[in-house]
Amino acid sequence: MQAPDDIDWQRAWADAQREKSANVVCMKWGGLYGPEWVNRLYGMVQRHTSWTIRFVCLTDDSTGIRPEVECLPFPPLALDAEVGRKWRGKDDPWWRKLTFYSPAIHDLAGMTLYLDMDVIVVRDIDPLFELPGRFCMMRIWRPERFPGKLGNSSVVRTFVGAESYVLERFLSHPHEHWSEEFGGHDQRFVSDTVHEISFFPDGWCVPFKTTLPRNGLVKFFSRPRIPTDAKIVVFSGLNTPPAAMRGEIDPSKSPDPARRQMRFRRRFRPAPWIGELWAE
Repeated sequence: MQAPDDIDWQRAWADAQREKSANVVCMKWGGLYGPEWVNRLYGMVQRHTSWTIRFVCLTDDSTGIRPEVECLPFPPLALDAEVGRKWRGKDDPWWRKLTFYSPAIHDLAGMTLYLDMDVIVVRDIDPLFELPGRFCMMRIWRPERFPGKLGNSSVVRTFVGAESYVLERFLSHPHEHWSEEFGGHDQRFVSDTVHEISFFPDGWCVPFKTTLPRNGLVKFFSRPRIPTDAKIVVFSGLNTPPAAMRGEIDPSKSPDPARRQMRFRRRFRPAPWIGELWAE
């Protein structure tokens, strides 16, 4: 798939810089996240930027979401039911995030930052809007384990409609084909597809795992610290903001039924700064 020639992202980027205005988009579907997650994300974004933000949640249920958030339905995307059943026993795989690359998202236009629900905004995010680039993405944690370009789709900044060929490629084959090729990971598919990918500077968007030592014994007695240059802390796997506040992991997030029965959850000392920042 070729990137479209009619996307003048440099002009769109310059317009955003002049107006200091951008969109922030998140997604909520199913029962994994309640409305409080959207409300907290909105609050964190507004407290950590001087830009004018149009905050949009693409969702199938807007109940309980604060009125400042603009709730819109997802762009159409028919997902194979078989893929959903195979993906960790869930009814809906992460592929729905690819609707972010639709040719049009309602009346949204221009620079748009996508954020996963389970991130903590810890410092000023204006630089994420100001960095030049057509498609900017958080770099994958421990890139030495993954050859080639690979980003983390928890934090992505692009321009509405600019990368519509990503969704076009996904729809060109049965969804099970991509699930088998990329292990069900939308970020691997996106990284493999995007033509002009660049990464936010290392240290801006960091996994929660990097706030702790790797040694398990040392980790047990350590308290998570916000890295010096971090603007966004991203949670994944068994690490979630509510559990990390208590110094625990969340086994319910595991695809392994045996691990979901784990009784010992303590892994490190509690991180009170999460509760201080993760507020509506």
